[in-house]
Order: sequence, then C-alpha cells, then structure tokens
Amino acid sequence: MKQSIKFKEDDNELQLKLETDPRAKTQRLPYLQGYETNYYRIAADYNAWSRNSLEGDLIRPEDLPALAPSLSEMKSQVCQ
Repeated sequence: MKQSIKFKEDDNELQLKLETDPRAKTQRLPYLQGYETNYYRIAADYNAWSRNSLEGDLIRPEDLPALAPSLSEMKSQVCQ
C-alpha cells in the first residue's frame, strides 16, 4: 500500500513540476500535500504498532524495520 501511495505522489510531483499554468499548479498542490499527509499518517500508525509490539513483549519479525522509513528514504527506494 505504501508503494502505491508513493507512486501516486511521484506522479503528482512530476505533474506539478511540468505544469506551466499557475492556476493548474495551485490545483495540483493540495493533491501532493494530501499524499504526503497520508504517508505520514501511515508511518505514524506503523511506528505506534511497532512500539506497542515491543512494549507488549511481542516479537516483531526481523525483516520489518523498527520505524517506518522517512518520506525521503521511501522516495529514494521506490522512485528511481
């Protein structure tokens, strides 16, 4: 799910950069901000889940990170 959000954000970010009409840029910006906000919400949920697992002495699978990657880290991993 996170990757699909990232791909949409990258598309919106590209469209915003390529847009020449200032009014259209103004309309595209809230979409980009919405995707960023949604990513931060998902990351916060993941971090809370991870923290609760550790506090509850539950075992988190080794291949899952302790904290969600930052938005810039996800961009570098997913958008190449």
